[in-house]
Amino acid sequence: MSSRELLLAVVILAAVAVIAGLIVRGRVRQCWSFAAYLCSVVTCGAFYIQDAYFTKEFWMTRQIIFDVLKTAVALEIAWQVVRAFPGALRTARVFALLLLVGSTILLAAGLSHSSNYLAVLFAWQPRVVACTALLFTLTALLVAWYHLPIRRLHRAIMGGFTVYLAFFATVLSILQRSFHSPEARYWYGQLDSYAYLALVVYWARAAWARAEEPMPEPLAVPERREAPALAENAA
Repeated sequence: MSSRELLLAVVILAAVAVIAGLIVRGRVRQCWSFAAYLCSVVTCGAFYIQDAYFTKEFWMTRQIIFDVLKTAVALEIAWQVVRAFPGALRTARVFALLLLVGSTILLAAGLSHSSNYLAVLFAWQPRVVACTALLFTLTALLVAWYHLPIRRLHRAIMGGFTVYLAFFATVLSILQRSFHSPEARYWYGQLDSYAYLALVVYWARAAWARAEEPMPEPLAVPERREAPALAENAA
């Protein structure tokens, strides 16, 4: 077994451990799209580890699946966090709509090159990374601004994805300058794989945590006192 296959096998096992933790601890319903994303990681990884599927075409198909599910994860977490708070929900709707419109324009601009491996890698992927990271950042800002309670799993998903996506974007930027070197491609690929493995292990720790942290109470909103009626004033 090559180092690539061994590393990918470990990632698959770690993803299975996360799924098992979500089921055993009853956290699957906290983010259904995250469970679907992990299942896609396991399924695609089981194919990608085989030499017959270790191709540019399968890699592009796999990335499209991952990108769609990552966006779904970001949107579901945003909804879960703000749905019980009307003020935050209104703000989230406005910003999410603007962000989704902008994201659609950015992603649609790269559709004409979606069948080109280099275009997908260096043009499409940075756009997807930026859009997904912005969705997570928007949710984090709403949490901070409105002092919203947030579950441990949601915090782990948001924080883990944000850090990894920033690292992935940096690796892509460096790789673009040295893509002609097979050795550079190999080592950058290994570096990204180890970073992703660390991310999945971090999620496994959050999924298997025994006690759920108590949800902080939302800030009380003072009731507005109604002005006295004009008739009462006249009396």
